[in-house]
Amino acid sequence: MADELISQLGFETSQRCGTSDCFWGDELTLQRKDLKWTVTAAFDPSTTLSIGIRRSEAAELETTDLVSETEQDEHWLVRKAYPYAGIANAVQALALVGQVRQELFETEFFDSRLTVRPAATVI
Repeated sequence: MADELISQLGFETSQRCGTSDCFWGDELTLQRKDLKWTVTAAFDPSTTLSIGIRRSEAAELETTDLVSETEQDEHWLVRKAYPYAGIANAVQALALVGQVRQELFETEFFDSRLTVRPAATVI
């Protein structure tokens, strides 16, 4: 699934083992730098892929009224969670990546939930 996020959606990681399809670490993190922000995809060790904008990388961003309580927490400014424990084969992995593409990148998911904080003016 991580390899498909990299090849199909432009994510990158420093956790790849050489040129193989293997990754190191207990928690795999991928990043995609867009024009306004960096989108992070984080696989927790057990069941959930979270994709969104981490608070640590979003000092200049604010959320809009569209962000729900389930889309944010103390670590995420906005994110969407995808359970992956039931993914058992390549077909299911591709379907999940397609769902991510449709819900987050082919819509205004981030643009509708985030604004860039205006720069302070010095007088």
